[in-house]
Amino acid sequence: MPEKNAVVIFNTLTKNIASVDQDLIDSLRQSEFLRLSKEELLNLKDTKIIVEHQFNEIAYLKYLLGKVKYTKLGMFISLTTDCNLKCSYCFADYAGAFPQNHALSWSNFERLLQFIDAQTSREGLRQLNVVFFGGEPLMNYDVLHRAAKALKAYEKNAIDVALTLITNGTLLTADRCSDLSPYITHLQITIDGTKAVHDLRRPYKDGRGSYDEILANLKIATKYFKNIVVHSVIDSKSIPNIHALLSELRAHGLDEHKISVDFAPESPSQTTVATGGWSRTAQADLFEITAKLYTFAAELGYHPAKAFVRGPCMRICANAIAVDERLNVYKCPADFGRPHPDGVIDEQGHLLISHPNWYESVTFEPHCVADCVYAPICYGGCRWLAGSLEKTCKEWLDMCIHGMIRSYVQARYPMKLDSHGVTI
Repeated sequence: MPEKNAVVIFNTLTKNIASVDQDLIDSLRQSEFLRLSKEELLNLKDTKIIVEHQFNEIAYLKYLLGKVKYTKLGMFISLTTDCNLKCSYCFADYAGAFPQNHALSWSNFERLLQFIDAQTSREGLRQLNVVFFGGEPLMNYDVLHRAAKALKAYEKNAIDVALTLITNGTLLTADRCSDLSPYITHLQITIDGTKAVHDLRRPYKDGRGSYDEILANLKIATKYFKNIVVHSVIDSKSIPNIHALLSELRAHGLDEHKISVDFAPESPSQTTVATGGWSRTAQADLFEITAKLYTFAAELGYHPAKAFVRGPCMRICANAIAVDERLNVYKCPADFGRPHPDGVIDEQGHLLISHPNWYESVTFEPHCVADCVYAPICYGGCRWLAGSLEKTCKEWLDMCIHGMIRSYVQARYPMKLDSHGVTI
């Protein structure tokens, strides 16, 4: 990777990142390929940064997306509706959705395993990605532990298994870390700022702060899990405090070798989205500031998440579902609690689809796929929020993607970034 007078290129189609000399960029822009060395030309072709004139990039894009849509089994599994925190911004507010707490029983999970067995036995389905969440999934620990062990066993069938646990971190003791670490691939814990800010935003139901317990458990978790993401939900008031949080976590030894970081603007509630009352224009500043947070994190030595690659949305993936504790099925976990689910897993482990929009979602193709440079990493964006977008995904990515790519490269190649520009 050149150290001076170089440009970083991110190929949205292949997700490859390369650093090249400015002279080489000038040659590419002027289509003067004879000025390139044989090695340079071969490397650029291998990464598909340059392609033959007859190469159909749109067809190749649809081929890659088709592999994701049809060869990967992706599932969000809710372990329980119960939670021990009362976050100020919890988006799950469908009125009367959870009149009482529900937990996934082992017998229901066994029915879910029947469904997974049938899906993974199909030729061509070689990936199983599962996200455990809730509520707080650790409040149904026994089922979580047994489920993670059962799903990890699919690796014996030459299936690539990735299990993610999204938790608030309050119940993640040393014993549980030891039990879960052989099976859980990725762990996500939310911390929204230093103690004063976090405790206001994410208190226990009795009003106590949760920061101290989460920080202590996060330190324990770094001894067991290889891939930990500290996720921060931000709003206009909490942003300044995120800088202090990152510095504080580093002071506790939670540096780039232990955790990566991810930031997301506060989401609107389910009711707000359903009634069309949300305006993304109000979050414009948050998206720009989010990109700056990634840069700051990289400067401190953290590994920011690859947040600029978001698609395709699970709503359009044929084998992606969200399952609640009663085995109601939705195309997206954001729909949990909706009065009429999209389907259900029956007694024999069969998926029975009851909503015609299911097929419309899976066959959806955004109008921008053929003419937007961001189509391979976005593919039309989040379908849940799509009805409320006053601007296209491109306009929002234009605002922040350069900063996100820069922070990603800076975190992984800190000695190589001097004098680099960023070109997409």
